[in-house]
Amino acid sequence: MPANLTPQFIKARAEFQKAITPEEKLECLNNMMALIPKHKGTDKLQGEIRRRIAEVKRDLTAPKKASKRSHGYKIPREGGAQLVVLGPPNAGKSQLLTHLTRAQTDVAVYPFTTHKPIPGMMKFEDIQFQLVDMPPITKDYMEPWMIDVVRAADAAILMLDLTSDDLLDHADVIKGRLDKVRIHLVAKETEETEETEEEELRLTAATFLPTMVLCNKIDCPGADQRLEIVREFYADHKVLPVSALHGTGLGTFGREVFDFVRVLRVYTKEPGKKADMEQPYVLPIGATVLDAAEMVHQDFRKNLKYARIWGTGVHDGQSVKRDHVLHDRDVIELHI
Repeated sequence: MPANLTPQFIKARAEFQKAITPEEKLECLNNMMALIPKHKGTDKLQGEIRRRIAEVKRDLTAPKKASKRSHGYKIPREGGAQLVVLGPPNAGKSQLLTHLTRAQTDVAVYPFTTHKPIPGMMKFEDIQFQLVDMPPITKDYMEPWMIDVVRAADAAILMLDLTSDDLLDHADVIKGRLDKVRIHLVAKETEETEETEEEELRLTAATFLPTMVLCNKIDCPGADQRLEIVREFYADHKVLPVSALHGTGLGTFGREVFDFVRVLRVYTKEPGKKADMEQPYVLPIGATVLDAAEMVHQDFRKNLKYARIWGTGVHDGQSVKRDHVLHDRDVIELHI
């Protein structure tokens, strides 16, 4: 029997996958249990959610063991999307952030110069994206706290060094380490399809992170040949050749990220006034007028009657319903 999961449950499941603290996870799991359709087709999934609720509650109530203190990080999400920058030592991650953002990073020719997550804001037209420089990942070590930070991101940038003959091995090590903690670097965000119970249980526990492959040092000897090898092995991924040091290929990187994370911009206006074209709201592709209204103010979900819209596929000022699907650069006027 199909699960027939609702969009509200799917959204709650996505929030759970990004939760970091036990308190956040418990809140998300309780929300999932409240929203899941109650029928025979979801019996196993309900059982799995109950089991996870019990596990989190045990973690919260268990006495704290005296142990060596470990550091954890939580990077507040800013801008249109948060992307973690992953790679082996000396791939050029810090150089990338230095070029694209104002983040204060340590750039050096020796490996492991990054020991903590370093966020920076990359401007694209009238919005920004948050890039988070992460410590390198090798076959011998990955910072334990990285799991939560990577899991909470919207997308990833896998950065490879085109001067290394081992760049595919480096990519396999990074993907393999993350696979073991059920974080899977995938070519793009998976489309919602009707899923079996087994697939539902797997998706509840795993994170699938849309990932683009950034091949750095394109201006070095032998880079073109190695780039072709990467393109062959990662044919289903977006593969971009760049030079983080000299800026080659980075002039259009903001547009590449915008298209990759699949978002749109919406501007608002008050009746009788000009639209605010300075600070757009950023929503996922497929978002509706109601989604935008809720982002403006949560009370609009209950009280919104209709909206007038200027943009794609409508007449200027056309009245639309709450479920009208938005397009990039639409202007909306909300009526409650």
